Parts: sequence; structure tokens; C-alpha cells
Amino acid sequence: MNIKKILLIEPKAPGLHVYSAFSVPRLGLPLLARILRGRGYEVEVYMQEKESIPMDALRSADLIGVSSTTSTAVEAYKISQLARDMGKMVVMGGPHVTFEAEEAAGYCDVVVRGEGEITFPELIEALRAETDLSEVQGITYAIADGVVHTMGRALISDLDSLPAPDLSYVHVDKLRIVPIQTSRGCPHHCTFCTVTEMFGHKYRFRSTEHILDELQRYNGRRIFFVDDNFTAVPRRSVELLEQMIRRGIHLKTWSAQARVDIAHSPELLDLMHRTNCSRVYIGFESANPKTLERFNKKQNVDDIRECVAALHKSRISVHGMFVLGADDDTPETLRETIRFTDKTKIDTVQFLALTPLPGTQTTRELQESGRIITRDWSLYDGHHVVFRPTGMTPYQLHKAIYKGMLSFYSWRNAFSYAARFDEVNAFLRILGRRLVRKADRNSSGFATWLKRREAWLSDWAERRGFEFDQGSVRQILVRFKSKLKGETAQGETHQLRISSANELKSRAMFITLNGFIDRKRAKLIKRRIKKLDDGDRSAFVLDFRNVEEITPDAVNYLARKISKLRTIRMKLIGTKGSLKEKLSTLPRTVPNFELLDSLDVLRNTLPV
Repeated sequence: MNIKKILLIEPKAPGLHVYSAFSVPRLGLPLLARILRGRGYEVEVYMQEKESIPMDALRSADLIGVSSTTSTAVEAYKISQLARDMGKMVVMGGPHVTFEAEEAAGYCDVVVRGEGEITFPELIEALRAETDLSEVQGITYAIADGVVHTMGRALISDLDSLPAPDLSYVHVDKLRIVPIQTSRGCPHHCTFCTVTEMFGHKYRFRSTEHILDELQRYNGRRIFFVDDNFTAVPRRSVELLEQMIRRGIHLKTWSAQARVDIAHSPELLDLMHRTNCSRVYIGFESANPKTLERFNKKQNVDDIRECVAALHKSRISVHGMFVLGADDDTPETLRETIRFTDKTKIDTVQFLALTPLPGTQTTRELQESGRIITRDWSLYDGHHVVFRPTGMTPYQLHKAIYKGMLSFYSWRNAFSYAARFDEVNAFLRILGRRLVRKADRNSSGFATWLKRREAWLSDWAERRGFEFDQGSVRQILVRFKSKLKGETAQGETHQLRISSANELKSRAMFITLNGFIDRKRAKLIKRRIKKLDDGDRSAFVLDFRNVEEITPDAVNYLARKISKLRTIRMKLIGTKGSLKEKLSTLPRTVPNFELLDSLDVLRNTLPV
């Protein structure tokens, strides 16, 4: 296989997320780009959060690599499928596909599991030489009768054997904050976290000299150390900061993630202040002792108070990260956690819903108890409740999170910082409030779905004599699904499935039709279109490719209604037979719809 030009893509997250205002590229792709360029390949990196992917870049690439977290998986699969429709070889990697390799293998040619700095270049060489892929460790790929998982690859022990990522390869105008990694791995095994599963239980460090050489390139810039715990070994952090001072590396500001035990290192805190550390991000998770124990955090509430006080004494701001919805959480413990953030004077916070990310202990427990309510990966961002808590309904948890965030990012708190002439934190409170309100509006449809779902289950249980509570939901659903299957088997066999998906970048709404269409079902289609039209769609795409049969009445009805939807741009794929004939003869004085033969033709009309 001839491979010269490689395109690497980091897909965009769906909607707002906790770092929307200060997004930085993940370092995996820039690092791979530098390794591959060193081997003579042409490599481009696109961070979709910052810049759209040009169709020309997709068309000209010989191989496309897509990196995915769980919340970006849906977008990653769309990009991968689009590229494969163009006849491109697609390789996927990242945390999500590492743990969902068989799922991902249905959307791409090869999945790279775990760390990819050795596996990906080795895979490319195997593809070029057309040798047996089963010899490449750490990959998954589909074959005619199943899926092949090759032997796992060991973690990279010597991080200095890897070059520093080159961010100049990323298509972005300007990076306000430069990401730097100094270590991988974590010995702490928090039950909801994928880090230990992905990068191991041991810390692996780059040498101080290696890090300083990279930092020298960004002298005077803002830096974010992306390590899961930058201060894991205090004496190492002390050495790095002392060497920065000796070398004359003066960062404008820097920030990092740490744990509460940073409070026990006064020498380190002093050096952090002297080298312009502006903010530390810490996973406090909860003010409920039982929840901290369940999460295996190995810290208590007093540790949190001591940590915040020590950092403030060193004039370093604190960003507290909290995970809400554990089995020991109730509406009252959530309120107490939210009040706790004000009492301890934490500068900025994020309250996120416990999210069952693939590969974690939390996910295994929730799967076994049947409490995960959706596998729509675009909702796995911490801003949507995708499981049933035990101490409250999903809707109650969802509303508590947004109410808590709005309470924290209040005008009163913003003015309080402004009165103390703390302009940065005052600005962050105002910015946080704007982002939270926008996220709350964007998730209103999901919140309504959660509320209606709970009401429907409660009503269904009451009519059948169930005592409705969160523990009985699984039994209710099992009974309902069983009953539904029986009714379908005895009733009519003709069905229509209508599914819709919003493509964020192009603002197009895709409506996929599967099954049988008569006049009654044609009316359902029209109602779905009208319901989804919020005035901000670039186009509606109706996909008829999986329609088994359509009656003459339905043909006449759809043709008449589609031709009258003057304010909605319609693109119809896979129309055939009588429907295509009828649509083709309609007067087209207003070009409100187009008949397209294939998905390829459509893709050329919509931006990625």
C-alpha cells in the first residue's frame, strides 16, 4: 500500500464542555506527527474544536488517523465513515476505542489500543509492506468471520525515548495555553477513572533535562501541565521548578493537576508561587465522606479544607472538580457539597455527573445492575446523567448539578472577587455563569426527556401494581420489553423506524427511515421534520435507502408535503421507484429539495 500523506484528526466534543473556553490539543496526535515526520511522511493534524477539516485534506490523504475520547466517539465515527466512503484507510485510537475496540472496528479499518507511539508507526510500515497485521501488537481489526485482537503491547517504560510533541503541526491560529506532559500513569485507582486502565498503575516520568528543553521553547508563554498528578513525587517537582529558575525559564503563568496531599509540601508550594503557578486543578470529588470512600479517593473532607487553605496561603488559586451521583449521594448530600465549595472559598469549580466511561469499575458495576440508560456516547461528557442513581432520579441529579453551578457562579460571588480587586477570578465567575447558562439551555431537551421518562415509568408501574422506586426500574423495563416483543409478534409485522441525528458542524439534521411507509407513517415523518425544525438547520437529509416498501398514498402525501416545505432545505437520499418519479415531476420554482443518489454526493455539499 502506498502511504505518503497522513491526516490526523482530533474530533470536536458535542456542544459545550468544562474546558470549552480554554481548550488545548491533546498531545497524542502532535507527538505521532513528529515521529512520523521524522520517518519521512507528510503529516497534518487538525483539532476540530479549533478548525474545520477541509474536504480537500481528506481527499488528498493516503491514510487517516482519528483519536477519540468517549464523548467525541460519535463524531469520530462519522468522520471515519466519511473517509472510508471516500475509499481511505482509517485507523482509530484513543481511550474510548481502546476499551470499545470491537465497536470501533465496525467504523474503521484498524483500531490502535493503548499507547500508540510505537504501535501506529509499526502498523503503517506493515500496511506499506502488505505484511500480516496479526504480527503487530496492540491492534484490533475486523475480518470476514469476526474481529482479531492481537496481543497487547507493553507500556512505554522510557518516556525520554519519545520526542517532544510539535504543536506547530496542528492547524490552529494561536494557542493561548501550551500543553506539556511530564509523566504518565497513576497508582491511585479511583473507581470512575480510566487513567490507570489506560496508562498503568505506576508513574513513568520524563527526565528533568528533557522537560526543560521543551519548556525553553515556550519561555514567556502560559503552560498547562497535563499530567494527571503533576506533584505526584514532590521532590521531583521541586527539582524541576528549581532547574527552571536556574535556567532562566520564566513562564507567564502555569497551571497543573494535583492531589490534596500537595498541602504537605510547603517547599514545593513556595516554588510553585515563585515560578508563577496561577491555578491548581484538584479532584476533590465530594464533601460526603461515604462517597469519597466509595470512590476510593484515599482522602477525607479535612484534607480538602487543608489543601485549599495551603494553596491560598501560597497565593495560588484552586479549581475544585466534583463528581456527583454516587450511590451514597442524596439530594441533601449534593446540597451540602455545593455549600462546602463556598465555605472553603474554592475559586472555581466544576460539578459533573458520575459518568460510566468504558473500562472503569463504575461502569462494570452499573452494567451489572442494569442502571445505564443510554449508550449515546455524545452524552458521556459529565453534563448529562446517563445512568440511574440510587438516591434520586436522573432528572433530580441533572437539575441539582446545573442549580449548583449557577449558585456557585453567581453575580454575588463575582462582585465579591471584584471588590477584593481579584480581576481574574471575578472574570472567571462571570464567564462560568455565561457558559453554565448556555449549557443548561442546550441540555433542556435532554432534561425534559429524563423527566418524561421517569413519569412514564412511574405511571406504567402504578397501572400494573409495581411499587415504583429506582431499585425497581430494571424490573419494570424488563417486563415492559418482554410485553412489547409479545405484542409485536402477535400484531402487525410492518414497522417504520425513524431515527434522527444532528451534525453539529454542518448544522444538518439527518433523518434515517427504516422499514415500511404507508400514509399514516408518512404523516409521522412530516411531523418529525416540523418538530425538529428550530430555524437553525442548514438542511434536512431524509435517507430512504433502508425503506422496504412505500404505498402509493404515502408517495402522494410525501411528495405534496415536501414540495410545500418552502422554509426547509431538503436533501433526499436513496429515493427510488414511484416516489422518485413523483418528486421529479413536481414544479421546482423554489429549490427547496434535492434528489441525491448517494451519500458521497451529499457529503460534497455539506462542510465537515
